[in-house]
Amino acid sequence: MGQRVDPSHIIISGLRRSGTTIFWEALRDHPDVIGIDEPFHPRLTTGDRQNRKGTWSDLAPLLRPKGQIEPVAIEPIEELANGLSENHRAYLRALLNCHPQTVTDVVRCWNVTGEIGNLGDNVLPIHLVRSVQGWVQAQLLPTGPRRLRKRLFDIYREFSFFRRRGHFDNYHYQSIIDTALAERHAVWQHSNLSIEELKGAPAYVKLMAFWWGANLVSHAKLRGSNALLVTLEEFSEAPSKILSEVLDATSWTRHDFSTGQVRSVRAAHRSNATAWKKAGDAIGIPVELISGEPIGGQAMAAIFDKALDEAAR
Repeated sequence: MGQRVDPSHIIISGLRRSGTTIFWEALRDHPDVIGIDEPFHPRLTTGDRQNRKGTWSDLAPLLRPKGQIEPVAIEPIEELANGLSENHRAYLRALLNCHPQTVTDVVRCWNVTGEIGNLGDNVLPIHLVRSVQGWVQAQLLPTGPRRLRKRLFDIYREFSFFRRRGHFDNYHYQSIIDTALAERHAVWQHSNLSIEELKGAPAYVKLMAFWWGANLVSHAKLRGSNALLVTLEEFSEAPSKILSEVLDATSWTRHDFSTGQVRSVRAAHRSNATAWKKAGDAIGIPVELISGEPIGGQAMAAIFDKALDEAAR
């Protein structure tokens, strides 16, 4: 029996607006670690490499022209591809080889998590999941500076929340969902609603069905690996505890992480409205995921496992 290898690299995957950034930033606080933020972001290939998060300083020494690594993008619609190209794999391996210990946020990779889980024993994949209601709200009621224009739009967004059919492409998920529906993508195989029913459904129903299917796809591809499933809700309530558990699964030295920037997750828009439960029942999302109660990673993994096992029968 071979000697156990404790992972030295952490790769965080999840849908955009699931909290991967705040989780990644907390782990990036470790003094021995280099943080790699969204390496597949299309802007990195165009030279527009600054962002509001101020994370360019970590990548700047690595990417050309200053460094030796050539960035490779994943465009929004490319998230539907069932695999990474050899260029994508080589790029990710080069980033991991740049330092003995790294933490990487790879949103855009929910459909290829199996390849991440197979990168080797020195990689710990973490699948971060935000509650379905919280994630849908993040798409339909996006955050941002509360300028007059946004305040006026937010009035419309709240008023139309359960009726709106378009105008939710803030993070490209309207484009991704429309393409996935046109292609009859496998992400919909976990929904009880047909493709035609989903095409005519309000935006929040489409988003709920996509959340369910995409997270099941990610979880299925990581089963059997050493991956951890963490929910944003459990992390926001007990960040030090969750980070300590992550450390226990790695070869990283102990560290008291700074967690002052972590905030409790607020309740979703009209979280007790019957529309949520009615849509969840139609899609086939277990009722405990729409109860409004926070769910931990182990419980979420068990729910996903049960759904996948039942679908395989």
